[in-house]
Amino acid sequence: MEAKDFDIDLLNDINKYGKFFYSYKGNSGTALEKHFDQHKVLSEAGMNMKRPSQPSINSFFGSTLKDDVMNYIINRGLSLNEVTNPDFRKIVQRVDKKFQMSRDAANTYVKNKAHELRALIPSIFEGEFIALSTDKWTSAAGTSYIALTATMIRKEIFELETLTLACVKCDGGTTQAIYDKLGNMLKEFGLEYKNVSAVVTDCENTMISLAHKLKVDNNVTWCGCFAHLLDRIASKFSF
Repeated sequence: MEAKDFDIDLLNDINKYGKFFYSYKGNSGTALEKHFDQHKVLSEAGMNMKRPSQPSINSFFGSTLKDDVMNYIINRGLSLNEVTNPDFRKIVQRVDKKFQMSRDAANTYVKNKAHELRALIPSIFEGEFIALSTDKWTSAAGTSYIALTATMIRKEIFELETLTLACVKCDGGTTQAIYDKLGNMLKEFGLEYKNVSAVVTDCENTMISLAHKLKVDNNVTWCGCFAHLLDRIASKFSF
């Protein structure tokens, strides 16, 4: 490759921003923002780090000890009974000796936060493009369910947000039925397929057909679940 093939501006940017990040010694988002402002890096790139008027989903729980405890339990998919676990409570009481929380109180906390967050979602998603992940399965009792998760990078703060919007019963198993069900689920949060840039599903035939319809009707890019694809490949072999 000859020297003229290199993009000199790109090399200069790499050199400049490389030095910028190398000189950063902090360990928090606030410190990084100050570092950005000090070196005027984002203003040169036409970007800003202003916080949005609405809180992000990731920081929605608040900053009290109860908020931190519940955030920990929910993000790790633990049972709400964990708040009554003596060993878990002993750890939390190292921070606050008076900390007590019942299972009912934890359940009420989750319901209240879910209600608040549901009302907040349309304003958070407004003007954003999202990627969806969805799956449909049938329980041992023969009841079909469908789940929908939305992920986006918020332009204002360049922060990744992921939220499970719903997990509900789904009677129809055809491509059109799933398409309509997902569309109705999106509408509950002020969204439409035109807000969706990509969708991730498993590689089951109905989902592949759904992906084709989303591409044709709404120009939505489909990504097959890599783990599911590997599982299908592995199932072809015996070990």
